[in-house]
Amino acid sequence: MRAVILGIGSDIGRELGERLWRNGYYVTGYKHYEELRPEPWDLIVCCYGKLEPIGSFWELDADEWEYSFRANVFLPLRQIRELYPHRRPGASVCLFSGAGTSGPAPTYSAYCAAKVALVKMTELMDDESPDCKFFVLGPGTVRTKIHEATMRAGDRAANHQRVLDFLVSSDSGTSHDDIYACLMACVAAPKAAIGGRNVCVHLDAWENISYTGADKNFFKLRRYGDETLTR
Repeated sequence: MRAVILGIGSDIGRELGERLWRNGYYVTGYKHYEELRPEPWDLIVCCYGKLEPIGSFWELDADEWEYSFRANVFLPLRQIRELYPHRRPGASVCLFSGAGTSGPAPTYSAYCAAKVALVKMTELMDDESPDCKFFVLGPGTVRTKIHEATMRAGDRAANHQRVLDFLVSSDSGTSHDDIYACLMACVAAPKAAIGGRNVCVHLDAWENISYTGADKNFFKLRRYGDETLTR
C-alpha cells in the first residue's frame, strides 16, 4: 500500500506519515514547494493549513487574505488533480477541515472560508469519482505549531487568550493516535458511508462509521430542511 502525505512538514502530516509507515504503508511526503513525482497510490492525506492572515476582515491586506485560499484550497486541489490519474482501485483521499466550519471564527476569516470551500470541494470530488472516496477530518484542538500564528497575532486574534490558556495547560488536546485511528476507520469504510463527509475526530462516533450510509446528508454542509438542494 502506498500513501502520499501532502504537507509532510506539518506536525499532523509527520505524525500520520510515521504511523502509516509503521503499519506497512510505503509513504511519500511533500512540502508545499516541492514538485510532485506522479506514482501509483492508495491513499492521499492532505495536511496543509495556514491560519494567517489573522485579524478583522476589513483591516487585512486583500492580497494576503486571498493568498490564504491559494495555500489552503488551490494548492491542495491542484496537487490532488495532478495525482488523481495515478490512483489505484479503491483509493482514498483525506483532507482536513478547521475551526469555523459550523459557525463564525472571528479574525480567522481567510482560514475559515478556505476550509469551508475545501469541505464542499471534497463532496463534489467524491461525487465525481466513482472508484475513489474523498472525506474530511476535523481534528479538534491539537498541540501543533499551527498555534504559533495565533501567538504572533496577539490581540489581533479573537481567541488569543484561549489558545494561550490551552498551550500552558495540561490539556493534551486531540491525540495523534486518535487522528490516525479515525483516518484508518474512514479508509476502511465503504464509499457510501464516508464519501464526501466531514468527520470530527474528537466528537463523532467514527469507530463504526458505516452508520452514516443511511443518510446521504450526514456530516455534510447543508441548510437544514431544504431538501430541494440535495439528491
